[in-house]
Amino acid sequence: MGKHIALKFISNSLSIEEEITAEIEDDEYKKLEAYYEYSNDLWNTNFIQKTGNSQLKINASRNTGLSISTSLPPWEDVIVFLHRLRPFVLHREYASFNRIRGILGRRFECATFRSFLKQQNNIYTGLKLQNQIKIQIKNIELISEQILDDWLNSKEYHRDPEIRNKIDELELSLDPDAFRFIMLMLLTDKARAVFALTGVVMLILGKSDTGK
Repeated sequence: MGKHIALKFISNSLSIEEEITAEIEDDEYKKLEAYYEYSNDLWNTNFIQKTGNSQLKINASRNTGLSISTSLPPWEDVIVFLHRLRPFVLHREYASFNRIRGILGRRFECATFRSFLKQQNNIYTGLKLQNQIKIQIKNIELISEQILDDWLNSKEYHRDPEIRNKIDELELSLDPDAFRFIMLMLLTDKARAVFALTGVVMLILGKSDTGK
């Protein structure tokens, strides 16, 4: 049967305040409910609640050459964070980020809202960060969705030995902790985009009056 949704979409980043409507199918609505539940789980991780515990410093001089120092959060917190992030980043998951973004983009026929979705997708895929920071090893751009996927599939979510050799080589060419820091930057942006969509999902589910 589906549900008719009418809400006021407000985005401070795009300076938008607009009434938007959509027809959401029942199965899509259930996916939005799951997305909201998963998002709460992600929000309550120590990694998210204690954001700011990571630091990367790179110094270079003629006398000492290049030196890199890092400060990473407890890896136990990272492991829990990765577990809670998994339902969003694995494409076949029931309420993944891409699946929910697709539902919202199809159902809300509003150019400014779709511009907001595109903006969040650029954050989620690392494109925004890539435009701000360039880090290359052997002509390979480290700030990229592909490198992050390879790292997750060889070190965290899976243990692909062939991909692991490639990632091990990149880690040693830079610094293992510095490489981890870069991956955490990309993952933090994924979480940021996830929460941005959560604001819209909350509106649809009647859990919030305004979108930010």
